[in-house]
Order: sequence, then C-alpha cells, then structure tokens
Amino acid sequence: MDNSVFNVDKIRYDLLENFFLRPFVMNVHDILDLDIDAHLTIAAGVFTLAGRSLVELEDGSRQMWLFADEDLFLSISPDAEEMMLFTLLETPIEKDDEMVVEGGKDYEFSYEDRGNVKKAEGESPYDEDEDLEFSDYEADDGHVVRIITNTFNGEERSFVGH
Repeated sequence: MDNSVFNVDKIRYDLLENFFLRPFVMNVHDILDLDIDAHLTIAAGVFTLAGRSLVELEDGSRQMWLFADEDLFLSISPDAEEMMLFTLLETPIEKDDEMVVEGGKDYEFSYEDRGNVKKAEGESPYDEDEDLEFSDYEADDGHVVRIITNTFNGEERSFVGH
C-alpha cells in the first residue's frame, strides 16, 4: 500500500477537530448514567457530579437531582426529558402563596409537588426516605425559583434555575 496517499497530519487534525474539540451532546439518559466525579460542561461552566437523589413524586413519576455540591444541582425529569440547572440563593426571598420576589424580579407560582427520596448516593444533601415538598415560581423570562422543604427536619432552601 502506498502511504503517500494518506496525510497523517491531516488525519490527526480531523480527529482533533471533529471528535475531541467538538462538544459531545448528551441526552438525559446519558447524563443519568454518569458516575460520581464525572464532569459535565453546562452553560460554559464545569459541573462535577458529587451526588444524586432519586425523588419519587406523589403521582409515581420520578426526578433525578444531581448535585455538584450543596449549592448547585441539576433536576432531571427522565420521562419528559427535561432538565433545569439550579443555584442556591444566598439571600432570603420575599414570598406569598402566589408570588415570590428575588433580585427585584417577580416570579409567579407555577407548580408544587411532594416526593420521597428513594435513593441517595455520594454527596447528596437529602437522605433516603426523607420527604420533600417543593414549589416552583416562574418569571416571564423562563427562570424559576424553587423552594424545597425537607419535611423531616423542616429545613427550607431556595434555588434559582433556568
């Protein structure tokens, strides 16, 4: 075989350009299969998977909450193939039954549910068999404030996501 037909430098460049340097697009199920300590690039930031909690909602559907740390988590609804990245809010929010205000922006009530942590692994802030209540409030721009209450210990934490 004549090796002059192949340009090795060109092949190396194509491999780098087309395989290694291009973003790898993952679907919901690829993300759910990741190991603890795996790295994801989300919104130009690195998300290192530290723990996860499988939350079974009252209607029987399930959500997986993946934690980078206690301040950052990715909520995944596998059946709906929906994901939302949440960041812990450091400042208290003003709330009433139908609305919350965070950072001067109004968020209207959109959803509430209750679930039980069926499985927790790694560095998850929620333990197995804990019951959680959460309420979502949505702004006009699609951002969401989620308030999670751990009914076991009464701890309430607020996050903003998109």
